[in-house]
Parts: sequence; C-alpha cells; structure tokens
Amino acid sequence: LTIAHSVHVVGHCAAQVTIAASAGVAPGVSIATASSATLSGVTITGHSPGISISGGGSLIATGVVLDANSGAGAAISGSGSAIEIDDSVIRSTTAVVSPAAKGSGVNVSGGAHATVQRSAVIANTEVGIYATDASTKLTVADTIVTDTNENAASQLGLGIEAGAKTTVEIDRSFVARNHEAGIVAAALGSAHVVQSVVANNVPSADGFGHGLTLAGGSALVEESPSSKTSTSASPSKMPRARFKPKTRSFVAICRTPTTQRARGSAPARAAASR
Repeated sequence: LTIAHSVHVVGHCAAQVTIAASAGVAPGVSIATASSATLSGVTITGHSPGISISGGGSLIATGVVLDANSGAGAAISGSGSAIEIDDSVIRSTTAVVSPAAKGSGVNVSGGAHATVQRSAVIANTEVGIYATDASTKLTVADTIVTDTNENAASQLGLGIEAGAKTTVEIDRSFVARNHEAGIVAAALGSAHVVQSVVANNVPSADGFGHGLTLAGGSALVEESPSSKTSTSASPSKMPRARFKPKTRSFVAICRTPTTQRARGSAPARAAASR
C-alpha cells in the first residue's frame, strides 16, 4: 500500500483485516513523500519492512499489529519523517542478509522522529527498537520491549539502542529478557531512562548480559530500579519495583456489529434490568 496523499486508512480491527505480502519484497505500507496519514485496525505481515516512512512523510499508527515482517517492523528515515505508534504490537521481525537489515521492531535513522507508546515490541531480531544518526529522536513510553532474538551469529539481541548522536527518551517502560543488554547508548548517543524497569537480560555468545551498556554514549537514569542481569545462561529473578505502565490493551477488542447493537438496544437493556 503506497500512500502519496494525506489519507486515513481504517480497518475494522487488526484481528480481522490483514495486509499480507503476495510476492516480492516490498513494504506493507509506504510513505515516501511529504504526506501525512493515519493507519488503524490492521495487521501487516510478511513485508520488508512492514511500514516504511521517508521523504518527510508522517504516520500515526493506532491499534496496528506488525507481525513477521523482515528488515524492520517499521523503518523511518530522513529529516522531517516521523511516526507515532500507539496501542500496537510489533513482533517476530526477522533480519535480512542482503541488503543487511537488523530485523528491528522499529528502526529510526537519518534525523527522523519516532514515538512508541502503550505498545508491545516482542521477539524481534538484533534490536527491539533502534535509533541512529544526528538529529534522530526516539521516545518510548508505557511500552514493553522483550525477548529480542540474537542474530545468526549469536550476537546482539538488544532491547533498545541509542546509536550515533541519537537522543532516546524511555519513560515508564519495561525492558526485559533481551540478550547482551537491555539498553545501549553508543557512539555519542544518549538515553534518558525514567521510571522504567530493565531486568532479566541474558548473555549472548560474548558473555555479556547487562542492564545498561555505555559504548561511547551517555545515559541518565531516574526513578528506576536497579537492573538485575545474568552472567550465565539462566536469567536472574525479576527485581521488585513499582511499575504501572499505561498499557490497558495493545489491540482493540473486535466486536461484530450485531453484538454492538444488542448491547445498546432497548430490548437488551430491558432484559438486563429484569
């Protein structure tokens, strides 16, 4: 689905509406011009990547499932390009060998901006959420980032990475059961972590299983519990913490029109009162 104008794409709900790949390697939804769009109530599966935003385009995705795509669940690149992902699930993204792509749930680069909130980023490859390049900004709020897989060389599997000169804000989020490190700030990238839990990270082949890794980057951690990590094949116990993410539901419940009418009809209300 290529979007070249400002439009609203609305599906009944993600469990019932799917944008599936038929043949070839192409994005499920692509915006490559300075157009703004909204997308809701759909599943995107089998594409590379699931969503592609470039050329100054912008998208608000709500109640969307990005499932089993390759390269990236959502890839946003270039100055002026932006995405907001709300109440969504991004899972099971796989890496691509040629051209090389991590298999990130969300990949933000080239000065683009991204916000991921009230969402689940689960079982992607190499990095759950990745941001890189100067002027790139990423905000992750009320979101879980878990179970990122290593690549074919048994490396990485990071939760969230702030790459070269990137600014990343992580608020009230849960980053757990990833490999090598829960959060990484590298190459002058910076991470600001507030009221979040980083725990149960397990080592990759190189033996590291850190909660937070600084590799030439910086981090400010506030009101967050100490991370418990593992230096063996078995993850450690979860730390006790007061953590209340605002993740009421990741995907809207699907109700048929008949059910909706019955609940709101006069006979139904009368029967309920009896």
